[in-house]
Amino acid sequence: MKLSRYYASLIATLMLISPIAACSARISPRVDDPEGTIVQISADVYFQEGVKKARRGDYQGAIEDFTQAIRLNPQDAIAFNNRGLAYANQGDYQPAIADYNQALRLNPQYAEAYYNRGLAYRKLGDTQQAITDLRKAADLFRQQKATQTRK
Repeated sequence: MKLSRYYASLIATLMLISPIAACSARISPRVDDPEGTIVQISADVYFQEGVKKARRGDYQGAIEDFTQAIRLNPQDAIAFNNRGLAYANQGDYQPAIADYNQALRLNPQYAEAYYNRGLAYRKLGDTQQAITDLRKAADLFRQQKATQTRK
C-alpha cells in the first residue's frame, strides 16, 4: 500500500517534533487527513505531554492531557494518579481524591496513590483518613523496597 505524500510528510514532522509520538506502541483514536489517510495518536503521547505540562506548572493543561490519555486507556492507574496530582496542585482536592480512588481500584498496591490521597485528605481536614492512607502508603513502600532488595 502506497502512502500519500501528505501522510509521509506528517509522519516525518511527527518524528522531528515528538519522538514519543512516532515510536509509541499504544495506538488509539484515528484522525483522518484530507486525503483519507489515517493518523493514529496514542495515549502515551497525551500522558507524556501531561507530565511536561505539570512540570511547567500548567496544571489545567496537564489535566486535559491526562484526561485524553485516560479516555484512550482507562486502565492506566498512573494517569489517574497524575491527573489527581494536577487537580491537587490547583487546590481541587475532591476530584483529586476521586482520581486517586480510581487509581487504587485499578492497582490496590499503588503506594504513591495512597500517599497522595492521604495528603489530599489532610488538606481537607480529614486527619483520620489521612493517617490511614499515609500508613498504608508507608507499609506498601516498605514492602516494595524489601522486594527490590531481595532481587
